[in-house]
Amino acid sequence: MHEITLYEKTLTPKIFPLLMQMIASTSKITSLLGNRVIQYLLDRKENKMNFDTPKIFFKDTQFDLKIGPCFKEDKLFCKLHREILHDSLLKSIINHCSSRMNLETTYCTICLIAVEVPCGFTAAALVCLLMNLQDLTLKQSKHHTEVSYHLHATVIAVMSLLCWIHKAKVFYEYVNKIMMARAQWAPHLNPPIQSQYNFAAHHILWNKPDLFFVDWEARYGLWKCFRLRETEEDIQEI
Repeated sequence: MHEITLYEKTLTPKIFPLLMQMIASTSKITSLLGNRVIQYLLDRKENKMNFDTPKIFFKDTQFDLKIGPCFKEDKLFCKLHREILHDSLLKSIINHCSSRMNLETTYCTICLIAVEVPCGFTAAALVCLLMNLQDLTLKQSKHHTEVSYHLHATVIAVMSLLCWIHKAKVFYEYVNKIMMARAQWAPHLNPPIQSQYNFAAHHILWNKPDLFFVDWEARYGLWKCFRLRETEEDIQEI
């Protein structure tokens, strides 16, 4: 196992920008390699194997995940580099969403950030990333239909992980409402991601608003979760 301490000591000013550049690359192989290298540096608790493909992290269900303390130095690192992390991960997904391997690898990177820096700031930053990804997916008709299903499944998978990590009751109720609506009317928008989908006669194949996340409701769920735990500064960021 690679010995990892604080991220500021491993993701140095020389290494970190290079990895972000690789992750955001238009080359599938370069982006894949960048994600895998940063996962090696991020994964202090050996959680990587839990994030091989998008799945729902159900409330009150045991998963073999090790959630450690949130070091203030790591939180500061994420704050300082929020923009480049957001942009690089978003580009990684949008550029290579047609490759299941690339999508699953970037999903893993996002999940590792969530479990390794478990605080209100990181949760809010990742929800912002997920909402942007959802909005781009809804707006871009160029995506092959199956690819858009994979992206929406990825979004709800990470949302459910954030709920599970932080035991966010109100936020989970909202995520669960979306998940159950999809299960009834549009199961292709939930994990697991598949190469082919079979549709029943009653399944909805258009972008019905009830099947997708609304920004203010997601933010409210976060606020309800962290309002008693975090500092006033963190609450304002959410």
